Amino acid sequence: MSTLIEHLQSFNKKERFILLRNTLGRDTFQLDGSFRERLGQELGATIPADLLVAMDYHLDWLQMALYLTEQPWTGRPPIENPNSELFEANQRDIDLLVAFDYKTTTHIVMLEAKVETGWTNRQLDRKADRLCRIFGDPCCTDFAEPHFVLLSPREPERIDQSAWPG
Repeated sequence: MSTLIEHLQSFNKKERFILLRNTLGRDTFQLDGSFRERLGQELGATIPADLLVAMDYHLDWLQMALYLTEQPWTGRPPIENPNSELFEANQRDIDLLVAFDYKTTTHIVMLEAKVETGWTNRQLDRKADRLCRIFGDPCCTDFAEPHFVLLSPREPERIDQSAWPG
């Protein structure tokens, strides 16, 4: 397990996740095999069964996990955090975060789900902008590859992705 996945797991403290973990009697969750296969087809990758699954994962947690992977924890907070403008101290999150290691890279799959309501360009543009600030533009780091996936029973209509990174 990569250091990044260890940091991502350490922030996974949502009550909903802890409730499901305790009521289902599992410390970790696995994705259904057919879902992993469909998601892998969308990403053009094979997704292993051994992965991190987290619900309602805060973007600030994601930013801090990436920061701690780049700047290992010394036991004291950094005197000056060059990424402090990225920490918004709000509840903005990813509906489902899936992370797995492949070779030397940790893939971070961020799934946004809608069932009855639809997405708006404003909502998705804000999320894309925040993810660009977290991962950089173009969206990449030396050790992590982000993937942003929309999940819905219907194909989204009128979504303008022209301002989003590849």
